[in-house]
Amino acid sequence: MSTDTKDTRTTRELKKKVANQGETISHLKDRVSDLRDEVAFLKSELQSFQKKVQSDMTSVFDAMKEIRR
Repeated sequence: MSTDTKDTRTTRELKKKVANQGETISHLKDRVSDLRDEVAFLKSELQSFQKKVQSDMTSVFDAMKEIRR
């Protein structure tokens, strides 16, 4: 096998690896983007939940104050 053939084969293999890595990186970027969206949604839901719990607890404490009177 000549050096040129070996170099050409090595170059093709490296190009394949680079292409595969590009696809992997693209997939990972998409996944990270999806996860960021999910985290943002969960933060929003958590804030909403906290406000609702706070409101409920305020109602409970107000009702307890009324019972004591």
